[in-house]
Amino acid sequence: MMRPSVLAAVVTGVMCMFAVQASAQAASRAIHGAVTANNAPLAGADVFVLETLEGTTTNADGRFTIRTQQRDSLTLTIRHLGFRLVQQRVLPGDSVVVVMEAQAAALTPFVVQAGSYTAGDDRRASLTSLQVASTPGATADVARAIQTLPGVQNVDEGTGLFVRGGDVTETKVLLNDAAMLSPYNYETPTGNFTTTVNPFLLEGIFFSSGGFGARYGNVLSGVADLHTRGRPTSTTATVVAGLAAVSAGADLALDHGIGVHATAALSNIDLLMRLNGSTRDYTPPPNGHDLSASVVWNYRPSGEVRTFAINRTNALGIAKTDPSTDGGYSNDVRSTMTQASWKDVYGSLAPMISVSYATANRAEVFGPFELGNVEELTQVFAQTAWSPMENCTFRAGGEADWRSSHFDGSLPTTNRALFDSNVRGTRAGAFVEGDARVVDRLRVVAGLRTDRGSLAMQRTLDPRFSTAFQLTESVALTGAWGVYHQVADPLYYDQSLGAPALPPMRSEQSVIGMQAGSGEGEKSPLARLEVYDKQYSELAQLSREKKVVGHGIGDARGADAFLRGYLKNGMGGRMAVSYVNSRRTEPVSGLMAPAPFDVTWSGTAVLDVPMPSGWSLSGAYRYATGKPFTPVIGAAKNASAYEPVYGAPNSERIDPFTRIDLSMSHYQRINRNMAGVFFLALNNLMDKSNVYQIRYNEDYTRRIPIRSLFNRSVYVGGSLTFIKN
Repeated sequence: MMRPSVLAAVVTGVMCMFAVQASAQAASRAIHGAVTANNAPLAGADVFVLETLEGTTTNADGRFTIRTQQRDSLTLTIRHLGFRLVQQRVLPGDSVVVVMEAQAAALTPFVVQAGSYTAGDDRRASLTSLQVASTPGATADVARAIQTLPGVQNVDEGTGLFVRGGDVTETKVLLNDAAMLSPYNYETPTGNFTTTVNPFLLEGIFFSSGGFGARYGNVLSGVADLHTRGRPTSTTATVVAGLAAVSAGADLALDHGIGVHATAALSNIDLLMRLNGSTRDYTPPPNGHDLSASVVWNYRPSGEVRTFAINRTNALGIAKTDPSTDGGYSNDVRSTMTQASWKDVYGSLAPMISVSYATANRAEVFGPFELGNVEELTQVFAQTAWSPMENCTFRAGGEADWRSSHFDGSLPTTNRALFDSNVRGTRAGAFVEGDARVVDRLRVVAGLRTDRGSLAMQRTLDPRFSTAFQLTESVALTGAWGVYHQVADPLYYDQSLGAPALPPMRSEQSVIGMQAGSGEGEKSPLARLEVYDKQYSELAQLSREKKVVGHGIGDARGADAFLRGYLKNGMGGRMAVSYVNSRRTEPVSGLMAPAPFDVTWSGTAVLDVPMPSGWSLSGAYRYATGKPFTPVIGAAKNASAYEPVYGAPNSERIDPFTRIDLSMSHYQRINRNMAGVFFLALNNLMDKSNVYQIRYNEDYTRRIPIRSLFNRSVYVGGSLTFIKN
C-alpha cells in the first residue's frame, strides 16, 4: 500500500502549485483569422494551437478566433477533409489569412464505418495522442488507451487486445502497414505491461474491432494500425523523467523536405515499487531500453519516403508464487524492427509500398524449464488507389511475408534437451476493393482477398462488404459482413510439438450499428451502438497438457456502445460499454464451453475536467466481469506428486474487476524557447484487490488468488521541451 506520508506530500505539493498558478493567471489574448479555398470562405475547418490543443472551427464566413494565455510563438494548425494540412507559426494577437489547397484522391466527408475507430492528431479522431497520454491508468500506452474503446475486453492486467470474444493472438498490430513481430513489452503469464510505440511518435491510429476491409489479411478479430509521424514542422528537443522511466527525444526540421525523429528511453520500475509497494517480488524488476529513429523526406508536396527503426530490450523475473510449482518465472526479450515506405499521388493514382524486417529473441524460464524462441519476419506490402471520380475509389494490392522460427526447450537441472526445432513459412496475399458513394446518403465498400501460405497449404478466398446509410445529417446506419482467415502460430506446425496439417483458422463476422453525431471535431458529441455475430471454425488450440488440437469451433455474439460528449465549459468525456457471449470447444473433450477470455460485461468511463492556469484533470472508472476458469475438484496422489481432477470446462469465474484512476497534468510555456509539462497519476484509488488468476497449493486443497501488480499507487514525472524558433 502507498505510504500515507508520501500521498500527503504529493497532494500538498500539487495543491501548492495549483494555488501559485491560479494567482498568476493572466488575461488571455486572441488569434484571429480567416480560412479560404478556391477563392471562397471555407466553413467547418478545424483550427487549433498544436502546443496546447486550444482550438475552434471556422464559421460560415470561414472566420475563427482562438483565445490563449500563451505569450510566445505558437504553431497554428488547420485541417479540413479534402484539403492539405496547413501549419504556420503565429504570435498571440496576430490576424492571419490561410489558403487551403485541395488534396487528391478520396471520398469526402461520409467516412463512418462499422467497427472502426480512428485516433491521432486529427481533431476528428476518437482518441488523440494527447488523450492517449492523459487517459488515467493508461500510463501513456497506446493499447491501454485502445482498451477504453468498445469491443475490447479487459481479460488480464496487461495491454493485450482481446477483441469481441477473440484471443489476443487474433488481433494484429501494424506499424506503417507492417505487422509487428513483438508489439508488447514485459510479457508475463498474466499479461504484459506496455506496447512498443510512444504515442507521441504516432500521427494516426486506426483501430477496428471487426468488419474491416480486404486490405487486412491473416487476422481473425481486430486490427490496430499505427502510423508514425511525418516530417516535423519545427526543431525541438524533449527530456522526460518519471518514477519508472527517463527518456529523451529530438525532432529536426531540415532543409530540402527532410526531417528526423529520434528517441531513447530507459525504464525500470524498481523505484516505483519501492515507493508504492508491490504484490509480487521481482528479481530483476521489469527493466529495459527503447531506441528509435525515423527519417522522413518529402521530395515534393505529394511524395514521401519514410523510414523507421526501433531496438528494444526488456527483462523481468517473478519469484515463486505457487507452491505447486518449482521456481518462478523470468524472461529476457530483445527485438528490432526496421521499416521503409514510399507513397505519392499522380493525378487520380496514389501508389504506396512498405518493406520491413523484424527480429525477436525470447529467453523464458518456467521453474525448472527453459524455453528459447528466435524469430525473423520479412514483409512487403504494396497497394494503389485509383479515384476516377470524386465519389469513387478503387484499391488493389498485395503482400508477402517470410517468417522463420526456432524453438528450443530444456531442463538444465537434468541436462535434458526436450526439443530443438525450426519452422519456416511464407505467405502471399492479394486484394481488390471498391469504395463508392452510390448516392449522396449511401456509401458501399466491397472487396475480395486471397491468401496462401506454405504452412497451412490452402488458398483462402475472403469476400468482405460494408455499407453506411445517412438517415439524417447526424444519424447513420452501418453494416458489415466478411470472411476472415488466419494461420496459427508457427510453433503449432512443428513436426514434434504441433500438428503440421492444420488448415487456416476461419471466422465469419456480421455487424450492424447506428451512429448519432458526425464525430467531426474532437469535442463534438457522438453516440454509437453496434451488435455483432462471429462464427469460428478450424480453430487451433492448446490443451492443458500443451498439445495442439485442431478443427475447433466457436462463436461470439454481443453488443458495443460508445458515447462521447462535452459541456460548454469544456468538461466532458467518453464512455464505452461492451457485452459478449463467447464460446469455444474445449480442446480435450470437444465440448462447447465459455472461452477462456469470455469477459461478459466490460465498461470504461473517462471524465475530463478543465482546470485554471493550464491544468487538466481526468478520472477513469473501469469494470469487467471476471474471466472464467476450470476449477480443480479433487486430486489423486501418484508416486511423486498430486494429479488434479478438473471440473466442467470454464464453469467458474474470478470476481469482477473494478478500478478508479486519476491523472493530472499541467502545461507551462516557460519562455519562447521552452515549455514544460508536469504530470501526476494516482492508480487504483480505492486500493481494490483485483484478481487475475487462480492457482493451487501442492495437494490442490486450497486456492491461491493471484492479484494485480500494484496496490494503490502514485506516479509523478515531468518533461521539458526546447523549441527552436
